[in-house]
Amino acid sequence: MTAGKLFARLGAAAVGLFVVASCVTVPSLPPPEWSESPPPDTYNRLTFVSSADSRRSAAQEMAGAVTRRLELGSEVEDDAAALVEFRQRLAAAAAGELGANVNGFTVADRAVSREEGEATHWISATYDREEFEETELALAREVAGGNPGPPLLRRAARRIEAGEVVSAMRDYGLAVVETADTPYASEVRESTAQRTRNVVDRIEMVVERGGIRTRVGESFDEPLVVQVRDAAIGAGIAGMPVLMTYREIPDDGAGSGSGAGGGRGGDGAAVATRSHETRRLYRQTEEDGRISFTPPAPRVRGSEQLEITLAPFFDLVTPGNEPAGLMQLVDIARDRSATLEYTAFSRAAQIPTGVFIVDTDIAGNPTGTMATQQGLLSGFTQNGFSTGALRFEPRRFLALGESDRISLIRQRFDGNYERAVLGTASITEFDEENSVSVVVGGELRVLELETGEELYRRTMTQRSRGNTASSAISAAFRSLGAKFAADLVRTLP
Repeated sequence: MTAGKLFARLGAAAVGLFVVASCVTVPSLPPPEWSESPPPDTYNRLTFVSSADSRRSAAQEMAGAVTRRLELGSEVEDDAAALVEFRQRLAAAAAGELGANVNGFTVADRAVSREEGEATHWISATYDREEFEETELALAREVAGGNPGPPLLRRAARRIEAGEVVSAMRDYGLAVVETADTPYASEVRESTAQRTRNVVDRIEMVVERGGIRTRVGESFDEPLVVQVRDAAIGAGIAGMPVLMTYREIPDDGAGSGSGAGGGRGGDGAAVATRSHETRRLYRQTEEDGRISFTPPAPRVRGSEQLEITLAPFFDLVTPGNEPAGLMQLVDIARDRSATLEYTAFSRAAQIPTGVFIVDTDIAGNPTGTMATQQGLLSGFTQNGFSTGALRFEPRRFLALGESDRISLIRQRFDGNYERAVLGTASITEFDEENSVSVVVGGELRVLELETGEELYRRTMTQRSRGNTASSAISAAFRSLGAKFAADLVRTLP
């Protein structure tokens, strides 16, 4: 057979094969079942399905499907660098490229369907919801014009479902802070306010121990106790920040009068005429939701109150620069509070007390009037104290040392008194211009006669005016005694 005939036969055969091949029908493949009814989202996972005419294109579609679920804010542009980079990493992970990975994102299945000779590539993927929300929040914080409000509110909602009310309330506060001065501020403020009210409504503050008592100058034997409870689940809330507000007399010597206060052992406990100062203390509840507080040893007789309020946003507040929305949340949280009372009592009125106070002139000589003593005794009597004047010759008494004074009182009054109020008052200023003006100052000490223990030491001053020197001086001394009496009535244990 010649070469020409051979090539002719081979050509005819090839044409025949082509005709046969063109007549072969490629079988159709239906789309996977999950393409028409993909698994629903669950509490823990989000589900995504994508398709395209190639595996790479399907991966890019998957990246688009995921990013479309992100709520980053209307001001965010699609070509923001962080968003573009995230889509690229998602597409690589969906395509199964070596080393490509996005935390929480998993390709669950792949499939190819065919119809009329055309192939469609399908991808099914899941995204861990918590990882998705963390990524969403990070992007909202990073890209220009981002809105971290919705991601934070969704995270808070999940935390509420899990009973994590403290973390949820903190997310509300963060949402307000992070969207302040943005176009989203008003919308986020309204949403967080309502959600915070809903959380506060389910919180109870149960007083488990209140009404504790102690003697003036002595520590309380047991603390005040409150439990912060989540009424929705009937359990204490661990780690809830609270604000404790109470009053205390400061140690710095401020207040009316002058000089250092004294008390048991000279610790400054008897400074009742000082003004109370409001103290604020932030604490967190224990694992069982309880919080305890032992008030400082009281320095004055009477009742005080401790107020405890919710304070979940305390560390988000920058004094003088708080967003209005955050202060609104703070006020909502403060609606849930508890007030506990504690009391300091005194037995001083029932303890027999002798008084000896010497008035002296500017030169230090006794005036003989004893007006300061009279003013103090009058104040004691008005308050039901068991008291009396000690009778001594002023000059001789002033010449004695303290131990000799105590011994003399014990000998002369033979157990009639258990305490003694001893002191001097002197004229320190005298001015006769226009009217007579007098300033007197005094120092008093209160001693336990049996032990010699000093219960009180204080200096005070008093100014008075009068038409005559004698009337002004007498009024000043007597008023000074009354001032000391008011202080002692409140502070003696």
